[in-house]
Amino acid sequence: MATSQDVDYSVRDHTAWLAMNRPGVLNALSKGMFRGLELALASASSDPAVHSIVIRGEGRAFSAGLDVKEVSGFATQKEARDFVYRLVKPFWERFFECEK
Repeated sequence: MATSQDVDYSVRDHTAWLAMNRPGVLNALSKGMFRGLELALASASSDPAVHSIVIRGEGRAFSAGLDVKEVSGFATQKEARDFVYRLVKPFWERFFECEK
């Protein structure tokens, strides 16, 4: 898997390393971050050479949590719901279903 803007992905010694890469905002979880993490988890989960997965944050914080600036800009309740069902939910489903 290629590295995305918000998530760096590498494999070393049978371990997939997923690094949240938004240190300027303490790795706040944005749309791009959720998308990048879900894709990286999918890649690591399906790679038989990967035996374990480590998720970490660049900089001084693992993650500040949800990017409040980004989500406070939703114009409608439907837009907020779409964010949850199209990005947040798929990431957490992939996370909890991962056997590594």
